[in-house]
Amino acid sequence: MSKVEELRDSLPSYYDEIMEMQAITAAEGEELDTVAAEVERLPQQFHPETATTAMPLWERELGIPQDAGKPLDQRRSVVISKMRGSGTVTRAMIENVAVAYDKGEVEVSEDTENYKVMVTFISTRGVPANLSDIRKAILDIMPAHLAVEFIFTYLTFGELDESGMTFGDIEAAGITFEQLEKRHL
Repeated sequence: MSKVEELRDSLPSYYDEIMEMQAITAAEGEELDTVAAEVERLPQQFHPETATTAMPLWERELGIPQDAGKPLDQRRSVVISKMRGSGTVTRAMIENVAVAYDKGEVEVSEDTENYKVMVTFISTRGVPANLSDIRKAILDIMPAHLAVEFIFTYLTFGELDESGMTFGDIEAAGITFEQLEKRHL
């Protein structure tokens, strides 16, 4: 039941005939509906995974430059990553930070002789859309003496052969080269 209906039901019946009262209850009821909807959405703002209108507050609290032009899911990834990236830097922490952005499987390996850490995107084909954010977040938590290398995966001809698909099948299905690059067969 809307707030307009609740207001009208709570008033004596003789107000039903007065047009001014109908206008007042309609206006107040709409405002109360808006307030009720905002109150219902408020708990979502307490968690970066579900925040919408509070995203600028999360970014400001964590010292993240605000970019309203970025999609909300990418902004969330930056916030979550920043929250995960505090404390001693470990392989698991780097994986957590990368997964917060990529939402896929990531493998982190170390080349201690060459002071390098490799981040391999396993379940994401091609270059992740927000690689610049991932790179910045990982470089922010990495010790300065270590280099970071990002490794991307693509569909190989071997995988295409194993799938049993031919280039004719791909063409008939209307799959573009870009779609094929990011596809798991």
